[in-house]
Amino acid sequence: MGAQYCSNPFLRNRQSAPFLLILTTMLPTVAIADVEEHLSYSYYELEVLPELSLRQQLNAASPIKVKGKTFHGYFKWNIEWTFKLKIDKRGVCRILNPSTKLNAEIILPKIYGGNGPQIAVLDSYIAALRRHELKHYSTALQATHAIDNDLHSLQGMHNCASLENYANKRASYIEQQFKAKIQQYDCDTNHGMTEGVCLDD
Repeated sequence: MGAQYCSNPFLRNRQSAPFLLILTTMLPTVAIADVEEHLSYSYYELEVLPELSLRQQLNAASPIKVKGKTFHGYFKWNIEWTFKLKIDKRGVCRILNPSTKLNAEIILPKIYGGNGPQIAVLDSYIAALRRHELKHYSTALQATHAIDNDLHSLQGMHNCASLENYANKRASYIEQQFKAKIQQYDCDTNHGMTEGVCLDD
């Protein structure tokens, strides 16, 4: 048997149809030390028809459009950090009570209809897609902890405005470094294709 041909569904730019429904499930907020993580899942619906290509149907159903390309799954995230400033008895301004929170969302297809073989293929595909997006989440969580650790480690300054500006710049820089890491991961895996996020033509 020859090797199965897998075509990257993310890099195809198909004509899209309006998505049917977005459903959101919320996972509980988890606090670890001064870090909070909040992950939610959203779903767009796909009614599977037996006579059409699965990839074409996913492309038509997906509401996820980025730079003219259609994606079947997506990961969104942002990090919030807060802290207080207080001048100690020696006149040094210090950071107090820093806290950091990760807000993240994974968007995936939710299927209904279709025949047995189609459902089996799509279940496997969506499971691989979810694993890929959860790796993004893991990296984002690393970024959150890195920012929190950095805020806790900062030394005091004689000027509170300077310390606040310095802390925010450092946190933003760390966040950007991890965003680049996530982008590189997508590049290295061809948006998960090398990890099984692919469909047969």
